[in-house]
Amino acid sequence: MAELFKDWTDTPGGITINKLEAQLAINNAPKEESSLEILLDEVKQLRIQVNELLKPKNDMSKGIFILPNEILRIILSYLNQMDTIHLALTHRSFDKVCKEKLFKSLYVDEVPILINIPKKLYSPFYMKYTIIHSDRFFELLSSFHYKPELIKSILFVNDEFVSYKTLSYIIKDATNCSIRFQHITAADTKIWIIAHQKTTRSDYFMFNYGSADVNPREIPEGARLVSAHQFLDRVVNEMALSKMKRLKSITLIDPPSFVVDEPIVVDELYLTGTTDTLLRDILKWFALSKIRRLQVWCDEQTFPDTMCSLAPELQSLRALELNFESWDDWQKFTEKLKRDSNVL
Repeated sequence: MAELFKDWTDTPGGITINKLEAQLAINNAPKEESSLEILLDEVKQLRIQVNELLKPKNDMSKGIFILPNEILRIILSYLNQMDTIHLALTHRSFDKVCKEKLFKSLYVDEVPILINIPKKLYSPFYMKYTIIHSDRFFELLSSFHYKPELIKSILFVNDEFVSYKTLSYIIKDATNCSIRFQHITAADTKIWIIAHQKTTRSDYFMFNYGSADVNPREIPEGARLVSAHQFLDRVVNEMALSKMKRLKSITLIDPPSFVVDEPIVVDELYLTGTTDTLLRDILKWFALSKIRRLQVWCDEQTFPDTMCSLAPELQSLRALELNFESWDDWQKFTEKLKRDSNVL
């Protein structure tokens, strides 16, 4: 009988406990994890989450990702520098074509450019050029990211911070690059430009009357035409002006009387002085309904009346400058404008 009660023990209150069963219960109880084990488990879960996040989310078989570079280049022509950088960061598939855009035309300035008016970000200048500070530009020349083969033109604000030796270094690798300056003061720079400069088609076409070998019909489409009396006379005689379908801007200074076979279509018209010809006889040869920006400086006594009579035809006008002498003239003119005109 003593063996039978070997594993039983009396406890206060008369309750007996089986030691063997108690030990088994202790051994089977769940153990608390150590802090190290908990930390390792959390790291494992984080690793799983990170791997999941790193998986590509973009479907490369649809949308903008399947557009050829030719189409992307057209899209980039409507983006400014910051937009292009953002697109390049969107996905590495855009890296090459965005670099082409950013390196193509550089504008190098001495001071940081502050843009206070947001709409200027989409002006032609900011759409064309990648703006870079001179210090960053020189750092770029010696960096891994420099792509001289992509550079087509560099416009420096002046030649005070760049030497002609640096210019020679640039074109050594950037063989297709055209270098220009907004202001040149150093004689060495002028000599270098004459000796090395590669020419590109200008946004302006300047005509010298003595250049008899220049054919007005060969003026490139989209060029800005700055005209003097003699040039206009020759262009009109050859009936070339009305054939320039995509002129953006025409400036006429004291023009002679002329006749064209059809109205001249142009976005911007700047007219100064009509000494030899009545203003009406000049403006009647332009498609006034297509003009978006108009500037007229005229001393005719009938100038206000002439402009008032032509006001209804100015249907696309966005900006206007007239040398009216009184508020009454302005009031009469604006009353004649179309209601949907948006003159600035």
